[in-house]
Amino acid sequence: MAPPSEHGHADFMIAPARLRPRTSLIFAAALLSLVAACGGGGGGNAAPAATQASASASALPYTTPIKVAFVGASITAGAAGTGRMWSSQTAGWLRSKYPSVEVRDYSLSFTTSQFAAYRIDGDLQGYVPDLVFVEFAVNDLLLDDNARIRYTDALIYKLRQTNPRVVIVYIAAASALDLAARTAGTVPAHIAQIQGVTERDQVHFIDAGAALWRHVASQGGSIFSYLPDGIHPSDQASDIYFAAVRDDLSAYLPQAAAGPATTAYIGQSGLRTARILPAASAIRRGCTIGDRRAENPYWRFQQALTCSGGEDFMLDFTGTSIGFVYGAGKDTGALDCTIDGSAPQQVILFDSQPVETGLFLYAKLLTGLANASHHLSCRVNAAPPTVNGIASTGTRAVIAGFMVGGEQPVTP
Repeated sequence: MAPPSEHGHADFMIAPARLRPRTSLIFAAALLSLVAACGGGGGGNAAPAATQASASASALPYTTPIKVAFVGASITAGAAGTGRMWSSQTAGWLRSKYPSVEVRDYSLSFTTSQFAAYRIDGDLQGYVPDLVFVEFAVNDLLLDDNARIRYTDALIYKLRQTNPRVVIVYIAAASALDLAARTAGTVPAHIAQIQGVTERDQVHFIDAGAALWRHVASQGGSIFSYLPDGIHPSDQASDIYFAAVRDDLSAYLPQAAAGPATTAYIGQSGLRTARILPAASAIRRGCTIGDRRAENPYWRFQQALTCSGGEDFMLDFTGTSIGFVYGAGKDTGALDCTIDGSAPQQVILFDSQPVETGLFLYAKLLTGLANASHHLSCRVNAAPPTVNGIASTGTRAVIAGFMVGGEQPVTP
């Protein structure tokens, strides 16, 4: 992600923040050939040494109800329900170990730690977890190195602001893109990088992906027998993830300790106040505000700004970045946006491969601004956009909120 523009508003860029539906197979298969062609290597950056701090008393109330939260992407989504997912099995195991366990799932498919760092305050809505599982290593491969560091750090920081005594466990899953590093006996570079952040921030790290790769090595066969699309685990892979998490937690939880009140990079990143403004914050002309949750149970925002081609909205904000939390579907369109009168740039909200249930929540960040007050002006394009040769059937824009923050690159 580029550093803020010295011009203040003349240039801004779109930072990718999610995997599109069904793109995971393309993402894994296409890049896997590139990784394999490199002939191994490909990882193993040394993780920074953990900061020294005295361990505090355990944050887990072992004799009273324990509040648990899962925050991740599609590999974790569904944690509070039943099934073979590692997260569901972990929740069931915790319930078998402790008198009372309340579990809430804040995982969102196709998202990264970027969106999580902005949304987590609003998601929790007063829920104060004692134990949090975080899983973004696979999807965070979409982020650049610096973004991966600062968003992981910011998410940890925000969880600790909710509860300074929270115990955080980071779970790193596997993808087919890890092939070169894992077969060379090293940790993939992006996972080592995240592990370095968790160690500096005194967060417990479990490399569940390593357990899966060890199983593949011992049993033979292809990683695609366990990750059919290169990313999402089969039932057998989910069982392996769960076993790795359970075995690690059996030793860790009895002596688990809360980390420090702060984190390593929050002072640099400017993400301390990163947040999502409600859709109703925008001044609108022709657009409406309404509840879209009936369209899709995945849609989690009560208010949404809905506009059609030719309608527009404006928002005043302060910071270095502005983002859209939006719904993508078969009939969604594109925005033509300016910031402080800059040349218009198009933000496409349409997905050429939408989920069958309709609207699906995505996040898109515009960054590279001076850390100052700005004016965003967006008009919905009157022409349906075309993506990958497929044209949208409409032009509507459905905005659930606006990501606002003063983020900056950090110095690792």
